[in-house]
Amino acid sequence: MNLSEKAEKGSQRFRLIKLCIFFSGLSVFAQLYLFQPLLPTVAEYFKTTAGDSSLLVSSSTIGMAAGLLFFAFKADSYSRKNLMIFSLISSALLTIISAWMPSLSLLIATGVLKGFVVSGVSAVALAYLTEEVHTSVVALAISMYLSGNTIGGMSGRIMATILAGEFGWRNAVLIIGVESLILGIIFWKFFPQSQFFHPQKIDYSLKIKQMGHFFTDPYMLRLYFIAALLMGTFVSVYNYLTFRLEDQPFSLSHFVIAFIFLMYIFGVFGTMITSRLTKNSVVILS
Repeated sequence: MNLSEKAEKGSQRFRLIKLCIFFSGLSVFAQLYLFQPLLPTVAEYFKTTAGDSSLLVSSSTIGMAAGLLFFAFKADSYSRKNLMIFSLISSALLTIISAWMPSLSLLIATGVLKGFVVSGVSAVALAYLTEEVHTSVVALAISMYLSGNTIGGMSGRIMATILAGEFGWRNAVLIIGVESLILGIIFWKFFPQSQFFHPQKIDYSLKIKQMGHFFTDPYMLRLYFIAALLMGTFVSVYNYLTFRLEDQPFSLSHFVIAFIFLMYIFGVFGTMITSRLTKNSVVILS
């Protein structure tokens, strides 16, 4: 493999990869967490508790976890681009369908399925970047993807809150679903095909052996625990924060609550700083 053939900074191919991978992260995380700021509204609409309505967020993340486990075995048998296209388009359609779900149970079930299919993007995005982008700028490309994740999570929450306040939660879900579908179509049209990867037959015995190592290695188990603790706390706080801010003594409006999620912008700066630090570390080690 000639590294000089990989996408380099300044090339048209690199610009398209960077833009489209950003859009993919934007779409995925806007859809995953769009219900988070809507939980009080949905709970009131379906006459249910805060705990039950929070399953709308948990369902997508549970579906995504299951999807990532599935694609850990199957991803290498599919085209990278085609898998991501399928994930982006099908998840957007499921988000659109969610706008008409008549019950909370069906809405939660749709969330599980949406999380499962959208995991196809997360399963292969980083693999695609390391295969197709020159090593000198792969950290930059990864930072664009992570920035898309962060901005997607932030913008999805802000848009959902503002739109729900103006047009109702169903229309808010519909609008974000249509926006995600448009991003998926743009991705389909402009994202470059893989040049250094070809689908291959899966060796399931080897995959099981590799997965077994990941689930028994003490170092990896500690990482899983830390990630679960951090993300569990993070998501739980945001799940119930809107209930608290809408209630006494704050009684904040939807519009004001929406901008609480601007705190996510620090995540964008974090990925940019990490990209620079990673690049500097590579230079020092080399």
